[in-house]
Amino acid sequence: VNGDVNGDVNGDVNGDVNGDVKSLKGVLKEIYMIVYSNPGIKTLRVAEIRRKSESTVWKQLNELRKKGIIEYRGSDRSGGYYVVEKKTAERREGGTGGRVPVSQKN
Repeated sequence: VNGDVNGDVNGDVNGDVNGDVKSLKGVLKEIYMIVYSNPGIKTLRVAEIRRKSESTVWKQLNELRKKGIIEYRGSDRSGGYYVVEKKTAERREGGTGGRVPVSQKN
């Protein structure tokens, strides 16, 4: 039972995050790679790297954030963008990190 439940939860969460990343094309893939290579990067720095306006880059970062591929951590002033780790995605989806709660064990 535990193997089935854990496999389903982990497979769904990891598949969704990894599948979304693999399906990225063009600009979104480029921005993802910038965030991946520069954890904590700010919108302005991504805009400088891409030589695009800050508002254009913000929209693209927001699209990746809505897909659950990246996240913004910290305050508006000192925070930045990070790639979502598998464990973070599991928590967001209500996963148990590969564990079955005691109440669900046989």
